Amino acid sequence: MADGNLILSPLSPDDVRAHLAGEDDLLVRWLNGRPSTQDGTVRYFHHCMEQWAIDGPLRAFGIRVGAEQALAGTIDLRFEMPGLTAGQVNVAYGLYPAWRGRGLATRAVLLVCRYAAAEGADQAVIQVAPENTGSAAVAHRAGFIYVGQPLGTDGDRYVRDLPAPDCAGDLRPKPHTPASAGPTRVRAGLVVLVGPPASGKSSFVRALIARGHIDEDAVVSSDEIRAELFGTSPAESNTEAADALIFMERDRQIAARLAGGQTAVAESTNVTPQARTRLITIARRFHAPVTMLRFTPDLGTLLEQHAGRCRADITTADVHAFAADMARHAGAGQLRSEGAHAVHDVPGRRQGATPAEAAACFSFT
Repeated sequence: MADGNLILSPLSPDDVRAHLAGEDDLLVRWLNGRPSTQDGTVRYFHHCMEQWAIDGPLRAFGIRVGAEQALAGTIDLRFEMPGLTAGQVNVAYGLYPAWRGRGLATRAVLLVCRYAAAEGADQAVIQVAPENTGSAAVAHRAGFIYVGQPLGTDGDRYVRDLPAPDCAGDLRPKPHTPASAGPTRVRAGLVVLVGPPASGKSSFVRALIARGHIDEDAVVSSDEIRAELFGTSPAESNTEAADALIFMERDRQIAARLAGGQTAVAESTNVTPQARTRLITIARRFHAPVTMLRFTPDLGTLLEQHAGRCRADITTADVHAFAADMARHAGAGQLRSEGAHAVHDVPGRRQGATPAEAAACFSFT
């Protein structure tokens, strides 16, 4: 796999000398845990080759640069290890001193994430010691979101949802081209939008209505219900009692649509299992299929879109919190395990798609 002058290819025993020459105290501290030895490195690199041969859970790459493919560091994927859930893959990386500070680690992470997506992973995980600020910066630049420290560990965890590879097997992201791909069919029933505030849900829904894909009455928006019940008074609308009334009315409207065999689009964040369970329970009452549409912009895009909305009721801290919940609890595999009949990612700015182009990717029947 290549990104310009950066190449990822499997590690082999031919890399032992370069690895031993490049290893320094930082790599020992953050990646290896102890200094490498000649014999130990040879054994490990042979193990890496065996894992490739048997399609094992470890995929170890050398990060190579230039026409000479000089070994600049290593990056590996582990599809199975303690602490990972179904669909997750762990990413670990390290550069030798002479190659740091050039953006190579970020490019390698992005490239290896595309490979992981092609292998079926839904979410990439980077685990970083809190004091390892350099590795944390790589995670941020590569679009990973900080989700805290798992219980029983002393490291920070960053996650990023992975896009599905295109059907031709090209691991490079490209703008969405709905005309050639054909729209994805969404069955009549309950459609649950899953995404943090400012992720593009409302713009997508407006584009669906404008194209005639859904009726305006099909959309059940918690924000619109809040405005109808409480106007613009945040003091009255942002209470537990108000939330109870809002979601009771939302549930009533959704049930009325599904009872008539009509599609209902639940437009709220729905980033937690609790929120989705409530909706899935309603759908099951009417034997309606559930389609979940995920909105997954990177954190930088999300904050930029939030800044342009001028929403006084949603703070930047709120956006961070919702994004973290999305990363923890809304992977495609988890949504299917909760009862979704179909899960689709909605393309956005990261894929070079406008709301109208995203709407063209789906048909509703």
